[in-house]
Amino acid sequence: MFQLVEGRTYFTLGGRLRMRPTEATYWDGSYVSLWRNSERGREAFFDARVVTPDSHIAWVQSKPPNDLVWMAELNNARTVGMAGIIVDVAARTGEAGRFFIDNARRGQGLGLELHELVLAFGFGVLRLNSMWLDVRKGNLSGIKCCQRAGWREVGVDLEGHVHPGGPVVHMQITEAEWRSVMSAWDRPGAALEIDAYWQSDGELVARRMITSDLARHIVPGDVLEVGCGSGLIYEALRDAGLLEGRVYRGCDPSREMLKIARRRYPGVEFSTMDSWQEPTANVLSIHVLQHLADYRPALSELLRAAQKLLYIVSWFTDEPDSIQYDEATGFYNNFLNRKLFEEALGFSEGMMMTWRQLDGPKWSLAVRV
Repeated sequence: MFQLVEGRTYFTLGGRLRMRPTEATYWDGSYVSLWRNSERGREAFFDARVVTPDSHIAWVQSKPPNDLVWMAELNNARTVGMAGIIVDVAARTGEAGRFFIDNARRGQGLGLELHELVLAFGFGVLRLNSMWLDVRKGNLSGIKCCQRAGWREVGVDLEGHVHPGGPVVHMQITEAEWRSVMSAWDRPGAALEIDAYWQSDGELVARRMITSDLARHIVPGDVLEVGCGSGLIYEALRDAGLLEGRVYRGCDPSREMLKIARRRYPGVEFSTMDSWQEPTANVLSIHVLQHLADYRPALSELLRAAQKLLYIVSWFTDEPDSIQYDEATGFYNNFLNRKLFEEALGFSEGMMMTWRQLDGPKWSLAVRV
């Protein structure tokens, strides 16, 4: 989780962002003053005082040791944001805040990554019992980002959590809640174990079967794989020639899987689930939906993202849905009723659905939208 780069200690989860303690320098002060004095900064921060590089340096030099503030950097050392925690050592709680992502980097999922970094530091490093934060009620994107990271809304304008600038949403998260929202794929050793299984001969044959089937349906345009795992589907698509003239992007909720994918295929875009915003011609979901407690919300998002083709591979059955949850691993391994799945897809004019049984309960469904 910690890495030493050119004399600086960074905290990272292996994603696109890393964070380091802010420094009493004009470099950091110039970023902080730029963000804090911007129109969006004045809306986001509760302290509207003008900040200068000099005042930042003075503040860093005088702040108490329990007031932790970090600068967020991309792995190429470009500074893109900030965040912090004020720690109550006796109560083992923390007030999170000062979250900000540079305007030029908004809409890329970096806000969610920064929240995840701060939560991992608070609970995983500081061993806090709980954390809280306040968000302006009008900051809808900020509230949504917090919710995706696992924060829960407690109330609005609670005692001790008000501001003359407008209504304030108070949010909290406990250590137990944080652990419950961690991806099962990110549990210690899980990603490496699953990736090793995916590299078995049987899984290699299965991927070749999938690419052969997909070749009959893929349309001109780029490819987005939702739930890309460790990138092995990307490799299969590349080797089958299905990415010629197309740009591939993969996204996944698991930091550990993304670490493997980025290490294995440098130069290919693999990012968090929050980062896929733009509709894409071909959207793929390979062995994802059977591992969700409820596939319907994800299915709606997949349909929204697919411009021309949505290609799904999952475990299907003509029997009633079979929901199977493994408490030891935190994984769902479900078998989905095909008729109910079609109903969840809905039907619009021009939509065409093509089913194909690949092997046993493994079916593909190509949806032209």
